[in-house]
Amino acid sequence: MTIIATVFAEEEPVERRKEYRLKTNRPVTLTVLGAIGQPVMEGYFLDLSGSGLSLRLPLPAPCGAAVKIDAQDMLMLGEITRCTPVEGAYVVGIQLSHSLAALAELDRLNRALLREDYGSGQRQPNRAKTAK
Repeated sequence: MTIIATVFAEEEPVERRKEYRLKTNRPVTLTVLGAIGQPVMEGYFLDLSGSGLSLRLPLPAPCGAAVKIDAQDMLMLGEITRCTPVEGAYVVGIQLSHSLAALAELDRLNRALLREDYGSGQRQPNRAKTAK
């Protein structure tokens, strides 16, 4: 009987994500929705995809918490799926439920449409009547 020894080399973790992750280092503001105390933190993107992202934050964030992420011209809503201490900070994984990009352009379009509608007299704003 021959005994064969197998040596396992350190293996790289298997990538299971279905979407490409874009590496970035943009500043973000994370708001923990419904939290009491200090629910707002400044941090940085580490990477992002269409369904999730990773942030580097100075403080831990609670897993399972609903969050809002503001980043320059983007607004995202999601849920924290993990929070790991790394080199004096915390890496937070977030699964996205909603995201909006190009907010400045959407704001300009909205303002233009409102001017057009109100200026032509086609629509009037819905104003509540006040009793005197």
